[in-house]
Amino acid sequence: MERSGAAPAAVVGSNQPIKYPTRQPEFSCILTRHQPAVFPPLNADDVGPSGLQGMMQFCSLMQDSEIVIREISDEGMAMEFDVSGVEPCIANSLRRSLLSDVPSMAPETVLLRSNSTIFSDDNIGSRLGLIPFRIDARRYKFRPTSNRSDHADFTAIFKLLIPATRVPPAGRNASRNVPKQPNVNVYSGDLKWVRQPSFAKDLPEKDAPRPISEKILLATLLPSQELDLMVHVVKGIGKDHAKFSPVSTATFRPVPDVRLLRPIRGEEAERLRSYLPKGVIEIREAPEIREAPVAVVANSRLYTSNRRVFTDPELARSIQIAFRENQFIFNVESVGSLASAILVEEALKILQTRCEYLWMICPKESRFSNIKAEPNAASFFS
Repeated sequence: MERSGAAPAAVVGSNQPIKYPTRQPEFSCILTRHQPAVFPPLNADDVGPSGLQGMMQFCSLMQDSEIVIREISDEGMAMEFDVSGVEPCIANSLRRSLLSDVPSMAPETVLLRSNSTIFSDDNIGSRLGLIPFRIDARRYKFRPTSNRSDHADFTAIFKLLIPATRVPPAGRNASRNVPKQPNVNVYSGDLKWVRQPSFAKDLPEKDAPRPISEKILLATLLPSQELDLMVHVVKGIGKDHAKFSPVSTATFRPVPDVRLLRPIRGEEAERLRSYLPKGVIEIREAPEIREAPVAVVANSRLYTSNRRVFTDPELARSIQIAFRENQFIFNVESVGSLASAILVEEALKILQTRCEYLWMICPKESRFSNIKAEPNAASFFS
């Protein structure tokens, strides 16, 4: 990256505001390139009745699958749900789609007009590139790599202007008589969205594009330093760069099943509760008054593969820990651009599209021709 010319100098007077040239910025810092994944076009004539029947036959295998939402927290940004009736590879495909295939918006290009800070242009661009934005990526299109257009269909534009508050004094001893001014902290909240004329005019102000957090520190400037730039936020996927990943956490694990093989009472019950994660075992009063409190399984889902209980010879023969087949617990935490439920829905749509595509290009002789399709199997693709 090279400058095509010297950065325009700001005209600073004692009582005059900073004035900038009206020409476009001359220096652009490209953060990363991205190429959206696009499937090759298919001819509808190649599908035919047999292809539709084959998809219905494939869907009949998915009729036993089920998704149950267990908990939604953090204003919809975190969600826990169960997926049952699928193989581990399908569950992992959903996780990978959340991380790498669901599109989101992130800074791609930074146009610097003036930068007199101690940070280099590349450093400023890198710090801006990792700011998460609360923007609905479904409103935008992928920007072509051959044409870095700032059209409203492809780009959300933000501007940042931190002018200098005073002129650096001249001379060696000139600063002694000048009162000190505090340094200026630049936060992500200083980025202001530029509404473009071709963008949706009915968009309410509360849904306007903005950083997820306004308290992300970008730089600290001296009173004599200034920073003037524009940021182009574009649509991308996490497969191209981690900044486009819409989730901060997307994990799954098999559903545990904890069972007690005999009544465990008294001091043994206390040891058992201390061995397992908090909440798995509870100690309750026995039905009989003379009997000691007994340990019961309160919530098997809280078990996290802790094997400490098997180091106790007595308790190791009294407890059985297994995992249910083809049942998984998913935990998804959104970065903040969209709710977790919407991200999971978008990931399922991507998996659906891939299943349709793979079935269409699959040779007819290798399809599941011996499986009888159910009448409601087509609802999987509806």
